[in-house]
Amino acid sequence: MPVKFTRKIDREKVRGLYEKEKGEKLKLRYKALLLLDQLDNNAAEVGRRIGKSRTTIGLWVQRYNQQGLAGLKDKKQPGRPPRLTKQQQEKLKHLILTKLPTDIGWEYPVWDGKSLAYLIKKLFSLAIKVRRCQYLFHEMGFGLQRPRHSFAKADKKKQAGFRRDFKKNSKTWILKKK
Repeated sequence: MPVKFTRKIDREKVRGLYEKEKGEKLKLRYKALLLLDQLDNNAAEVGRRIGKSRTTIGLWVQRYNQQGLAGLKDKKQPGRPPRLTKQQQEKLKHLILTKLPTDIGWEYPVWDGKSLAYLIKKLFSLAIKVRRCQYLFHEMGFGLQRPRHSFAKADKKKQAGFRRDFKKNSKTWILKKK
């Protein structure tokens, strides 16, 4: 079934954009325009050739007719608005930097997803999942640090000497035990 163009297709311009384009979606739309021009505006045949429905091809042509080549590009989707405002996030960041979780009534002395969820519930009456709180830490610029064991009787000089000697001799063969 033919589709109607109300704009003239500049084949050379579309072909140039097609060759330069790196995104697969937009490249496919440019290809569809070129094929429509070649196949007498037969949307069903173009759809079969590129693996899209006739309706999709018709929608692309409609967008092209209304907005030109810019209409073929996808618009940025806004997404869901954040539940915490920027001011609330700044307040959280300040509290995390200045207080321990034990100061706000949490039993453990380190900040983690659970303690942040508790703080948000207490301050802003918002129930936020632990995993989202872990992402919030990352968004606010914090990194996860885990405690490491340190041995009380360890000799720093001997450890440094061992590392140095090990690097020198690290290309020797060692028998693996089976």
